[in-house]
Amino acid sequence: IDTPGMRELWLWTAEDGLPDIVSPLADGRRVYLLTTEGLLTCYDASGGAKLFEKDLETSFIASPSLVGERVYLLSRKGTLIVFQAGPEYRELARSELGEECEASPAFAEGLMFIRAAGHLYCIGAARP
Repeated sequence: IDTPGMRELWLWTAEDGLPDIVSPLADGRRVYLLTTEGLLTCYDASGGAKLFEKDLETSFIASPSLVGERVYLLSRKGTLIVFQAGPEYRELARSELGEECEASPAFAEGLMFIRAAGHLYCIGAARP
């Protein structure tokens, strides 16, 4: 943007790990960027310092989701990766759906909904 006075509003900029399709995710303290090729980069939201970078070795189109202190990533191959939101990468779970996924998951009332290539999944605790 070449707007006079605009630069004074920028707190920081980044050049590494910028996504081309996937939307960024922020939790108030950190900004998470995920490239289509699977490079996850985390920046400190207040100062822009790079906190970590992780190659997830799979591709993504779906945007990351934050639920509580957990970040959910859904790869194109149908791999669901869950990691702890924080200044370093700490993977909590990895599950395979067995079919391709391109849509971001949705969350409501303790349930996760995933639209895959051939099915709609509802994941959560069984209810009476």
